[in-house]
Amino acid sequence: MSSLDLEKRKSVTKNEKDYENSIYKELVEADEQCGMIILDLKGVIRSWNSGAENITGYSSEEIIGKNYSVLYSSEDVAKAIPFATLGVTEQSERVDGQGIIVRKDGSKLAIQRTFLAQKNKIIAHLFVRDLGVSLGQDGSSLIEHLDSLTGLPNRDALLIILERELEDARRRSDILSLLSIDISQLKQGNYSGTRSHRSRMIAEIGRILRTRFRGVDTVARVDFEEFAVIIRNSTPAIAYTIGLELSQKLESFAFPGISEKLPQSIIGIASFPEHDSSATGLLDMAEIALANARYQKSSVMIYSGEQDSSLYDRPLTREDLRAGIDLNQLVLHFQPQVDLKTGVICGVEALVRWNHPVRGLLAPDLFIPLAEETGVINELTQWVMEKSISQAKIWQDEGREIVVGVNISPLSLYDTGGMVDLVEGLLNKYKLPARFLELEIVETAMAQAHEHAAFTLHALRNIGVETSLDDFGTGHSCLSQLRNLPVDRIKVDKHLIQNVGEMAEDGAIVKWILHLAQDLGLKVIAEGIESEICWNALVKIGCVMGQGYGLRRPTGVETLNLEPVLLPLN
Repeated sequence: MSSLDLEKRKSVTKNEKDYENSIYKELVEADEQCGMIILDLKGVIRSWNSGAENITGYSSEEIIGKNYSVLYSSEDVAKAIPFATLGVTEQSERVDGQGIIVRKDGSKLAIQRTFLAQKNKIIAHLFVRDLGVSLGQDGSSLIEHLDSLTGLPNRDALLIILERELEDARRRSDILSLLSIDISQLKQGNYSGTRSHRSRMIAEIGRILRTRFRGVDTVARVDFEEFAVIIRNSTPAIAYTIGLELSQKLESFAFPGISEKLPQSIIGIASFPEHDSSATGLLDMAEIALANARYQKSSVMIYSGEQDSSLYDRPLTREDLRAGIDLNQLVLHFQPQVDLKTGVICGVEALVRWNHPVRGLLAPDLFIPLAEETGVINELTQWVMEKSISQAKIWQDEGREIVVGVNISPLSLYDTGGMVDLVEGLLNKYKLPARFLELEIVETAMAQAHEHAAFTLHALRNIGVETSLDDFGTGHSCLSQLRNLPVDRIKVDKHLIQNVGEMAEDGAIVKWILHLAQDLGLKVIAEGIESEICWNALVKIGCVMGQGYGLRRPTGVETLNLEPVLLPLN
């Protein structure tokens, strides 16, 4: 390195330290929500501002001269955690992290801390940042609000903090910006490192973000590969400049012990009060900007209202769907299955919908193919399976004998061990008897993966789970396959059912299917019943189970009617 480069680096380092010192000076003078404590290297408190008093409940008269370990629990003091932190600070000049402090009244609080060691002085700055997450006396709820890998606030904590930051900004007529940061290539699986490497990179990214931003700002990890940063006193233009610098820094950073560079990062920005005034709204705007940045192959993008409509014009992506799963945008609707002779509800079919933030409620045919093509189908299946089994358990506890049918992708049949482990694990988790779950496999799956299907279905039958063959009659199955498959029920396709009672040919075909099923020991359910004529005709030819809009429409569990359906007039 040349002497000129060395001098330039020293100048940059000095400017960064001056910048940090100015931040802490600003905190001491202006911010009642932030505490600054000056300690000597033995941990004795020498200075205490009003922010520290507000957070801890201790006045400066009460606390100055005491060891700062008074802010820790007796368990932490016994483990020498306060003193170990000081030792690390001496060696590294700066330490960032989260932890729990004990207030004067004995309550516990999750906080974010930055320790700084000043050159040529035996002083450490302790910056205390209230995360707005109050804990019980045992501090047990901390794990729900701090990410275990990075120690950063998680998504729930971010929303709590952001709401409070917005209240402060309104009170002060101030501004702030929110950055949504996505390490896109890690999410897409294009990074070739092991999961352990990914975790190490994520932890290191968290450390980089903590050291890049000021103590007054909040860094959070909201997903496996997604972070968010609240930047105080920041216009969209300032946030954009910061975003560009951050993107370049992340891409050029060399990770210790990992040869590969960090894949591309993408950043979306939304600001208060320009874009939204609520925590969830601002986060939604930042993530919409992020989605548009990804689509337009830009590294940083600020939210604009036009981006909402532009999302209608582009195809859905893998990242959209994974975000929908991660952000709980999926919902389950249930369509009752009815005993056609009594009107009693015997089961329901679980039907997933995507409550897209821009496009509204999406039917499964708009995103299931995307999930199968992009490898997200396993995550989607796990989500649907867990929600269905947990709801079935609720009904069982209420005394309702409701069997829940869950649709399975043909691709899931190739992973016999994974599918069986998933189903068995969830049944055990919710203590639901296997008889209350039925898996539905479309008829096309039999033609695509007959051997895999048979193997997987046999394994599921061994744990007590029944299966049904969906959309039967669409022409993909041969009778020999049907005879050899461990299927318990066939669901006759709606195109054969809708005209039963009006077209003799359809009635004859359905009647033949019923006789075939009876000979093979299979149960039958008719799909697509939309009229009383169809209902009566099915009963006359011996069909005892059905579903369709003429019986009950699919709906969310809150409005689901499980009372018997009124029988039609004969």
